[in-house]
Formats: sequence, C-alpha cells, structure tokens
Amino acid sequence: MQPLSCGAAKKNMEKIMNISLNFDCREYKDGVKRENRKMLPNGSKISAFAIVDKAQLPSAMPIHNTFCKAILDENGDETGRYFLKFKINPAGKYFVTQVASGKKIPFPVNDRIDGRRFICNILFNIVEGAEGTKEARGNYINVIQFVREDINIFGVIEGDEYDDNIFDSPLSTSDDVNDSESEGESSDEIDLIF
Repeated sequence: MQPLSCGAAKKNMEKIMNISLNFDCREYKDGVKRENRKMLPNGSKISAFAIVDKAQLPSAMPIHNTFCKAILDENGDETGRYFLKFKINPAGKYFVTQVASGKKIPFPVNDRIDGRRFICNILFNIVEGAEGTKEARGNYINVIQFVREDINIFGVIEGDEYDDNIFDSPLSTSDDVNDSESEGESSDEIDLIF
C-alpha cells in the first residue's frame, strides 16, 4: 500500500495478517494491575498488543517505545521479536470490523474481548505526530477481521509425540506413587528432587 499523508502528522497504512492480538479494554492507571482497573464503556478507545517476529513488521515501522519495542534477552541483545501496541477506536468514522467470512459486524462489547487473544487481520495507520504535543501518535487500527480466538498457545505438536486422549485414562495420585515404593523401606524424610 502507498503511504498516505495527512496534515502535520505522517500516516502510513500497513497490513498484518494472522496476528495474535491481546485486548485491553480497561482504563489505564499507573501502578494498578489490569484486573483491578475499571472497564471502559463500549465504543471507547481501547488498546491491543502483540508480540511478533521481525519478518511480520511492516518496513515503515519505527522501532521505539511508542510504535514498536524490541524484546531483549538477558544480555540486552535483541531477540528478533518485537512488542507492538495498537490503539482502537471502534466509534471512528472509518473503522470497520469483520469476522473471518468477511461479514461486517459491530465491534464486540468490551467484556467479551477484554484480556482475551484473537488471531486477526488488521489494516492500521502508523501515525507519527510530533512527540510531546497533542498530535496523534501511535499505531491506529482502521480495519480488523477477527479470525478465531487464539487459545492454542503452543501450536500443533508434530509427529506422534502427543496423546489428545490424555484425560481419558485414569490419573495417578500421590497414593499410587507411595504404593509403588518398596514396603520394607519406610521413611519420614521427604525426598526432594533438588
């Protein structure tokens, strides 16, 4: 897509497909845990964030705290992964919400998406307003397509190293472990693994 320009703020329209967005529909308050913050009214500006690989980053993405922050390892070196924060204004004039079929829908109510992750396709503007002013600045989503809830954190395990019927077999208990110890040796001492 071609970069767009608008007034004093520079805007670039970008697209990311199959991004796992985590939604935060609560009023931000410094030092207060998310679950203790007040839910914003439906239709209010909310936030979403994602962690992506470098290959998913748009080429025009500035790398600094407002738009995109590099994730560092324990030595302070970049890991090749980035934290992206997005702003969403469902009441915006040109904002569009879709489901995977392409059908347009009203934006979901906040208590249905808050704290949940969804695989989405997004079109967004990178708005580079002047720092320290009231100009818009950040990643603003214009079109969002909800594909599915992202509840499979680890992905599919390849090969035959898994058993989807894991809960169909009886689970062992601590009594089973105690019964399997030799009965001639009883000890009150707990054997720790470390």
